[in-house]
Amino acid sequence: MNMREVMINTIYRYARETSAGEEVDEYWECVLPEAFACITNEIFLTLHRVHINELMKQRAALFAQTAPPRDISNLENATLMLHYFTRMWLVGKHENRVFQTLVDQSYGVISNTRDAARWVKPSLIWVPHFGVITAQIHDSLVEHYKHYFFGQRCRAEIVRRGRQDEYIKRTFILLSDLEDMRREQDEAIHWLRNNSRRIATIMGAAPDVGEDVLQDRFQKLLGLPLHLQIQRCGATGRAIRDGVIDIHRKGGQYVHVPFDEHLTNTMPDGSTKDPSAGVIADEIPQRLLECQPQIEEILSQGRPEKRKQGERRFKVMQLLAHTPTLTSSAIANQLRTSEPTICRDRKVIERSRDRIKAVLQD
Repeated sequence: MNMREVMINTIYRYARETSAGEEVDEYWECVLPEAFACITNEIFLTLHRVHINELMKQRAALFAQTAPPRDISNLENATLMLHYFTRMWLVGKHENRVFQTLVDQSYGVISNTRDAARWVKPSLIWVPHFGVITAQIHDSLVEHYKHYFFGQRCRAEIVRRGRQDEYIKRTFILLSDLEDMRREQDEAIHWLRNNSRRIATIMGAAPDVGEDVLQDRFQKLLGLPLHLQIQRCGATGRAIRDGVIDIHRKGGQYVHVPFDEHLTNTMPDGSTKDPSAGVIADEIPQRLLECQPQIEEILSQGRPEKRKQGERRFKVMQLLAHTPTLTSSAIANQLRTSEPTICRDRKVIERSRDRIKAVLQD
């Protein structure tokens, strides 16, 4: 299996894992062919990187910018998000040294030390002389920049749509796992709470009914992959109205929980659980410190760009180890972050419970 096949399998597996069902969803289906083409192009550039210079890159980038822009107005938000995500994931791989090594090993490519203008593929074919493949490299570089510019346009379109729709903007801010957004997230909670109560009042229901529906909506969105969160953010207002109607049909039978309290109690209270089932409340804080690197790795989901989140989630675990009944509101105040952020952290910790327990018991 060569590097192209490995990467295609990796992309496809990730698409399946981040779809709503067991199979690849409709949004990924639209994006996968172009993602496969993108990685194929990056592998070609990797194999011929010795011939690429800055002038070639500049000319290719300028040429790519002159191409007529592709119409993206009819693309769903989820599709736009996946186009952007896959481009940012794959474009530029040919400049990554680890990727270069893997591609070289995969294709059995070595540099001919007697002639730097040639590549040798021992088990495959000789690559033609530099002068013959110049046009191919140029076309591949143009394709590289087209992928990049298209990804950026998709992102810009998502931002534009979000600015035009308050529900998309506010809901996504509340769902975002970005650092230093406490003020924006607090404003988003306040805005969504007030509008949910207003919608319920307009429909003749108690204001608390709208807030309860908003709770359910928020929880459902949190469990979705990122592209589906973006896709459904704009339907929050309609979902609140539909939820209020549904509660009316059921005779208004519900137990109201204030939205702030709901956010701060997304993990079951340690005092109400079987002690043998817990990890955080039962483990000695010293043992947590001994396993800190492994636990932070789990809580950052093995992604270097989420290292800070892993460190913050470990601090959440430490606080809960000392005080299992500590609310997310109190934790947020101590860690100087927002309640929604701690809400998400506790969900990640809860989902990682078995893996953390295995590390602590090792």
